[in-house]
Amino acid sequence: MGIDCRKNHCISFATAWARDATNTDEWLQKVRGLGLKVHFLSQEKEGILSFKAVESKADQYGLG
Repeated sequence: MGIDCRKNHCISFATAWARDATNTDEWLQKVRGLGLKVHFLSQEKEGILSFKAVESKADQYGLG
């Protein structure tokens, strides 16, 4: 069981691990083999999106 990207709209993002990994090319080949386009996030964009994700759930977890 998993996400079927033929039925669902899937977007893949690569973060710091992919920017820093020694096997990025190998990983990209596998992901692209699934028909996915990979969007690399800059360190700044990754930080902004992470902040927004936490901020959006802060009240739910008593952090607001």
